[in-house]
Amino acid sequence: MNILLVEDDFNMGELVKDALEENNFTVSLCRDGKEGLSTFIKGSFNIVILDVMMPNMDGFTLAERIKKLSPDLPFMFITAKTETEDRLRGFELGADDYLTKPFSIKELVMRINVIARRIHGSMVADSENSHFTLGNLVFDYAKRELGPEGNMERISSKEAELLKLFCLNPNKVVRRDFLLRNVWGDDDYFSSKSMDVYISRIRKLLKSEPEVQIINIHGTGYRFLVPGGDNESHDERGEEE
Repeated sequence: MNILLVEDDFNMGELVKDALEENNFTVSLCRDGKEGLSTFIKGSFNIVILDVMMPNMDGFTLAERIKKLSPDLPFMFITAKTETEDRLRGFELGADDYLTKPFSIKELVMRINVIARRIHGSMVADSENSHFTLGNLVFDYAKRELGPEGNMERISSKEAELLKLFCLNPNKVVRRDFLLRNVWGDDDYFSSKSMDVYISRIRKLLKSEPEVQIINIHGTGYRFLVPGGDNESHDERGEEE
């Protein structure tokens, strides 16, 4: 797996680069946002890891530039900034994860592997369940597209993963912790806040089909209402078995 690491702290950058290479990743290390963007344009990467506070171009701005060039490429932030607003901004930009310093390399590797499994591994394994009809809308999981036939809109990988889990459990309660573990790999506070952002985005995408709704079930999770789906209203098949 090819990783673009953009970190202006010399010692931290070298430490993370060496540790990731010891775990069989290929790492390109850049020292500022401008160099990171140039390297990204010239290369081919599977994931991007960004510091937030950097010279020439900060991590948030670099993430926006990268997302415009490659909307589906996963990226994560590693930063000393601990403010909730900064984390939420990162997730609103589409970040797959946000890790604050100091952190263990073991945890970083684990989080990278979670992203890799979700982005690459699950696509093949679940290929038999990739096309769903939602009232007048069509959701193509394999292509990550949602909308009426002939006017499909590209959605992010996390939106696709969440929507697929809902589609596999129509009109049933899907537990919040189940969604977090299967899409984010954990159910901590910031993953939970990130999921709220993505579910809000999905609701907006579904707005043109009023019969398809994501309903909050207080203290439990959600129910995905869809016409013609299974109506076993109290079945909680969303839970892991």
